[in-house]
Amino acid sequence: MQVVIAKTKCNLSIVLLERLPEVQSLSVEDKWRLIDELWSDLAQEVERAGVDENTVALLNQRFEEYLQDPDQARPRRLPCPPC
Repeated sequence: MQVVIAKTKCNLSIVLLERLPEVQSLSVEDKWRLIDELWSDLAQEVERAGVDENTVALLNQRFEEYLQDPDQARPRRLPCPPC
């Protein structure tokens, strides 16, 4: 299997497979299981961390602004991850 180097918008190379060579030898089915386990683990970590009050306040403020003038809503681009 060939190592695929993914690039972010910041042109950073992500070479996680090189650091975890045992993942390359897994079957496709086991890779899907690993993805599922990682996703579940990540979800649990996010749940444990919770949402900080500043984030909740900002979301509430933006929702109130949207309710006052829904025509002003527009999609937002996600920022490039920190380099």
